[in-house]
This record gives sequence, structure tokens and C-alpha cells, in this order.
Amino acid sequence: MTKKDKQKSILLLAIANSGRCGLHTAGSPKMRVKLFQILLLFLAAFVGAVLTVSVQAIQWSSIQEVQIDRYPLVAPPSRIALNQIWEQGGRLLIDLPNFKVFSIAPLGTSMLPTLGAGTKVIGIPVKNIESLAVGDIVIYQDVLGSMLGHRIIETGVDTEGWYAIAKGDNNPQKDPGKLRIGDIKHRIVAILY
Repeated sequence: MTKKDKQKSILLLAIANSGRCGLHTAGSPKMRVKLFQILLLFLAAFVGAVLTVSVQAIQWSSIQEVQIDRYPLVAPPSRIALNQIWEQGGRLLIDLPNFKVFSIAPLGTSMLPTLGAGTKVIGIPVKNIESLAVGDIVIYQDVLGSMLGHRIIETGVDTEGWYAIAKGDNNPQKDPGKLRIGDIKHRIVAILY
């Protein structure tokens, strides 16, 4: 309830309690009807606001449950050892060879809430399949040549060899096709918010 709504409620209570036009007093019938209509409007607005909030909460929890039930999120394994991180002169230093900094696309929503538009991430080159696991967020080139950053949700081996299936955390479906080791350019090791 806003400050203005509280002031209106206090004013209505004051009018009702003043004896001049309250519902329980002998004020004019027009005044009693008008006051009753105002009270009904406030009651309807309050009930409407409560129902709106309740429906939105139910819809949000349903969306979360569907996504979680369908594709459970797995946290990537820790990839940076404690001896690679230190502080020097009030600055954080991380020893990462061959790292690259990426920025999530301005309109990128596929990895929400983990990665939002403009979030900076640090990736290191992928050298072999042993360096990848379910839960890793990887930067890969899709069939159209675009660079995407999505999470590995499954790995396997088929007649063509090792593959990974990726999906954006906020996407309802997994990405089309299988990723091969040559498609995956970098593995994300740090997210900078």
C-alpha cells in the first residue's frame, strides 16, 4: 500500500468515525451509499492486488519447477587451484595461461540467471575431452558460425566419437545437434558480475 493509499484509508476511517456521514450514524442516505461504494472499491482493489501477486508467484514457481525437473542444473567442477589465486598490493591475481575474456551479448537471455547481458566471463582453451564435464559452461561455434556460451548437460560417445549436448540455462530445449571437441573453443572458469 502506497503512502497516498494509506492517507485515503485514514481519511475514510476519520470520516466514518466522525459521526457526520458514517455507516452507523444518521447521515444522509446519499452520503452513506457513496461511502459504502468507496469502501467497496478499496476492498476490490486490495483483493485484486493480493490475487495478482498470488497468481504471479504460482506461475513463477511452476516455470522454475518445469525447468528444474526437465534439465537439472549441475555445477561445473572447480578448475582453478587455490595456489593459482593470490592478493598482491590490494589486487586480485589469478594465474591462468592462455585465458580470454568474453562479454555476453547485449540481448543475451539464454543463460539467465547465471549470465546476463554484458556479464564478463573468463575462458581458457579446451585441449581435450578430459578437460570437459557435465555442468561446464563452454563457448562454442554453432553451425551458422555464431559463438554461443551454453552449459554442457550431457556427454557421450557415438560412431563419430565423443560429443556433448549443450543448453542455455534459460532455454526450454537443448541446443540442436551434437558438439564435437573441435566445436568447443573455450571453457568458462570465472564469471565477473
